[in-house]
Amino acid sequence: MCEDLIAYPDIIEYKVVKELFLNKASEPGATVSESHKKNLIQKLSTKFPEINFIIYQYNKVLMYPNSLAINKVVLDFFELKTELESIKGSRDDNEKSVIKTARLINNEIN
Repeated sequence: MCEDLIAYPDIIEYKVVKELFLNKASEPGATVSESHKKNLIQKLSTKFPEINFIIYQYNKVLMYPNSLAINKVVLDFFELKTELESIKGSRDDNEKSVIKTARLINNEIN
């Protein structure tokens, strides 16, 4: 997984790698100690120094390789921001329609 991340730069959540590690480690004949689980990030960063780890939102962790181009990150961010603004705008229109309909119903009842 880490080799794939280096070969195909992207941002992924650490929990995905951890789950893969635990699934592989739980195959017959293998045991995983609690210390291995706790020290996995440290072991990964030692074995793969070209991978960076970012802690965000209450101890969630993201991983990305040094080879990840900043241009890709900026473009992805901009596209997502634009999409979010578009969704917010359409939600506002929907809310206005609901309020207008509620007022019409209220006027008909009274």
